[in-house]
Amino acid sequence: MRTFLTLPFLTCSMLLLAQDVTVTGFDGETHTGGSTITKTVEFPTDLSNVSQILMHISLSCPPGGCDPWDRFAKLSVIVDGEAIEIGRYATPYLLSTCGWTLDVTDYRNYLTGTTELASSIETYQNGWNIHTSFDFIEGTPEYEYVTVTQFYRDDLTYGDTLFYSINIPDYDFMVPENAEEVVFRVINTGHGQGNTDNAAEFSQKTHHIHVNGEERFSQYLWDPNCAQNPCANQAGTWQFARAGWCPGKAVVPWDYDVTQWGTPGGSVNVDYVLEPFYNLCSPWNIDCTPSNCNGGACTYNSSTHTTPVYKIALQMISKSSTQVSVEEVDPMEQLGIQVFPNPTEGLLNVTMKHSALLSVEVLDINGKAVMRSNMNTTRDQLDLRELRSGIYLLKMSGSEGIHSQRFILTH
Repeated sequence: MRTFLTLPFLTCSMLLLAQDVTVTGFDGETHTGGSTITKTVEFPTDLSNVSQILMHISLSCPPGGCDPWDRFAKLSVIVDGEAIEIGRYATPYLLSTCGWTLDVTDYRNYLTGTTELASSIETYQNGWNIHTSFDFIEGTPEYEYVTVTQFYRDDLTYGDTLFYSINIPDYDFMVPENAEEVVFRVINTGHGQGNTDNAAEFSQKTHHIHVNGEERFSQYLWDPNCAQNPCANQAGTWQFARAGWCPGKAVVPWDYDVTQWGTPGGSVNVDYVLEPFYNLCSPWNIDCTPSNCNGGACTYNSSTHTTPVYKIALQMISKSSTQVSVEEVDPMEQLGIQVFPNPTEGLLNVTMKHSALLSVEVLDINGKAVMRSNMNTTRDQLDLRELRSGIYLLKMSGSEGIHSQRFILTH
């Protein structure tokens, strides 16, 4: 049995793990009124010896009781102002508590240092209290460097084709030069009822994944195992199969390995093609007959006939055991470059024995340049206080070669 070291909230940002560590995220904050809540968390900075990250989610009732209905919910990490979804689930149907464990190792490079988490639950009654914790499991990672590009995130009305397109734009993904595995991740769940085929919650559809213009995979968007559920003995229709989700159950993403169709340094095109569908019970269908609609109405309401919606997030995930390529690095020993302090709290000093004109770049762990400047003196100071905590690469280029050095930023 594994034992976990639970660290105080503000002490783990500089930690190099020597054993498993648990970090608390949300700690009983209350969701009401369909709100999204955020929280800043300090995760370990150096994940070079972390093999797996598990996210535990649990719910409890606020004063007055829980929301009795099954509600859409998700957890995200905020990166450069964008909410990247890392886990999705549905709250239970008339059950006071429930919990799930999700493997979020693929988001490792975003769960490090000072990190902003976001929790969303579409609850409009008494609400829920949200609790999350993260287990950082010590070991050798299969891939130490992982980038996630979320190129599409939307609530797509499905079948009202008079007003809404069901064509999701295809995407050209630039494959990093160090990529060893590339995965196209589809997170999609269907919601709404009372429409043709009882879409989209209770409608069985098969969608298709095209890679470089050719169909390579199909996705049967249906979960028939709602009765096999960690949140058993719920009320209502909790055991009924649904379009990619179940009440009181975590959503498992669909991952498609597209490595063979993308060349490192080149690109791969992916296209998520939805099965054609027209909702005859749409309010915009002038030929709609209420008696032919599951909800008995042609207009949307808040109960028996609701908008057929797909909640979609599409991500490209690139994995590598090596950092962004700097193989041609020349240490430029004659310049005697020194970088300190390391770790730094935001001000990084760079000194040299004699001056040289150098181009200075600070790269994040995914190889993205987050700061650029020039240096032509024997001493300079970089102000990095606006950057989030984490591991960075300082790259200095000049006529004599390239010098690079990894450093840790912690606030």
